Order: sequence, then C-alpha cells, then structure tokens
Amino acid sequence: MFLFKSQFYLASNSDNSLPAQVEKYFKLSTRHIGTLGELYSGTLISNLGHHFEIYNKQPVSPVRWMISNNSSGIKTGRIVLQNEKQKTQAVSGNIGEVLIIPGISNALNIPMRHLGFHRIKAHQMKCPDYRISLSSLEIKKLWPRAKTPTIMPDLPLEVKSSLSNDNYYPVEALQQLYEYWKECNNPAIQGYGLIARVNIDETETCIRYYLFIRNKSFSMKRFRSIAYAKNLKKANGRIESKQKRIANTIGRMFE
Repeated sequence: MFLFKSQFYLASNSDNSLPAQVEKYFKLSTRHIGTLGELYSGTLISNLGHHFEIYNKQPVSPVRWMISNNSSGIKTGRIVLQNEKQKTQAVSGNIGEVLIIPGISNALNIPMRHLGFHRIKAHQMKCPDYRISLSSLEIKKLWPRAKTPTIMPDLPLEVKSSLSNDNYYPVEALQQLYEYWKECNNPAIQGYGLIARVNIDETETCIRYYLFIRNKSFSMKRFRSIAYAKNLKKANGRIESKQKRIANTIGRMFE
C-alpha cells in the first residue's frame, strides 16, 4: 500500500506560504492504481500501478535501470554515453491524472461514483484534463475560507505531475485554464477552476489542489497578460521570473 497526502490551497496562496486549509491522507495499492489507470487515464499505458511502484521506489533493482550498450564511447563535447534509463513525463503525467480523483473523494468522504467528473479534450488548443462538479458545500469542506457563489459552475481541472518537490502551480496549467475559459465564452464560468500539482518523487506522494475563485479584480485580459508574459525586469534591473510574477500578481485576482 502507498500513502498519499492531499493538501487544499486557495490560488492566492500560490507559494504555499500559508498552511493548507485542509490536509488528508489516503492509501492505494499497486493494483488499485492500475485499475484507476484503466478507467480514467487519457493515454493507453499498460499497468500504471506497476509503473508507479517503480517510479516511486527507485531503484527497485539497479539492473532494471541499466541500458545494455554493446560498446563504449568517449565524451564528445556535451555528448556522453547514456548508461541508465530515465523516467518519462508521459508516464508520471498519467499517474498524476488518476490519483487526483480518489484524493478528492477521500477528502470529501464520499465514494468516487458519487463524484461528478469527466475527461475532456480539445482539437488544436490547450485544454484541462477534467471537468468536475463540486457544490458550494463541498468546496467549503475542502477550502473552508473560500468565498463561493451560491451555485458553483463545473470546474475545469488541470493536473500537472512532477518528479521532484515543486510547490507552485505551473505556468502551463494557468494557460490551459485561460484557453478553456476563452473557448467556453461564458463570463459566468470564467475565473473558476482547479489546478492539481502531483509530486511523485517524494517519500510520500503529495497532491496539492489549488482552487481558483475569482474576486472583483479578476479580468480575462489581465490574467492572459500575466500567464503568457515573458520574464520582466523590475525597477532595480533584476529579472523577475514567470513563477515569481504569478505568485505576486495572478494570486491577487482570486480568493
């Protein structure tokens, strides 16, 4: 059995400087993760549970990660001999995508079959992974300090997995939320969504859920200008990174 930690943050707390509003733990077996992969993964990858076991417990066996090169070679500039296999983002991304739903259902203490969600995709545009239905009461249970409307729209949910310990929500995920809001072309749903950040390569895999609920300062134009901006120079001439800019600006448009 593997132990997973779910933490629930508001989007205004992008750098996790404040404690999680809710923190829950749940367990899944290798077999259960494999079953979730068969049911909910957006890509056909066989035995996702076994992949997670290997990725999470490296090295399972040193031999498993070795490449059988038939000859040796010398370093040529930046070109070196590859002796070990690498983890792939395609697999870790699918692992993250199947972990986030049981994380939410466990935190709400309801069976997954009672949670309204479905996979979504789009042609020639960026798109979140899921759309999920959460009532205002369920939102309050996971994010007690959230100021929610009486009727919550279905939320686009983008999942980003990392093979390291990364706290922020990624720029690419923000862009996918924006493209979803733009495509729907409905002001009633713009500014509402979820980003799940799954850190796999840890002692305990951590899933951080960031809830986006717009406040009065939110605007699509301003959101886009920040999410797609290049690195900017501050008054002192130093470069301000995208991630730092997000922490300082986008978070202010949300609860």
